[in-house]
Amino acid sequence: MNQDILTEPEAAAVLRMSTKTLKRRRSAGQIGHTRNGRRVLYRRAHLDEYLNAQDVAASAPPPPPPAPKYRRSGTRSASNQDALLDII
Repeated sequence: MNQDILTEPEAAAVLRMSTKTLKRRRSAGQIGHTRNGRRVLYRRAHLDEYLNAQDVAASAPPPPPPAPKYRRSGTRSASNQDALLDII
C-alpha cells in the first residue's frame, strides 16, 4: 500500500491516539479523511493539517502578581504605636 495513505489503526498510531479518539475527531470534522466504499483512509496531508492546527504558540511567562495593598509585617508605624499608647 502507498505510504501516503494510511488505514485507521495506522493513522491512530502515527497520531499516538486510540482509534476511538481518531473516529471521534473525524466525526467532529477535525481530521480530514477519504472514503473508499465503507473503508476510511487517511492521507499524510490530513494528519499534517490536523497536527498543524493543534500547534500552540509560545508565550511570555505571566507577569508577577501585584503587591498586596495591606501591610503584612507585624511592625507598626510610629503614629499607630502612639495611638495605641494613648488608648492604654
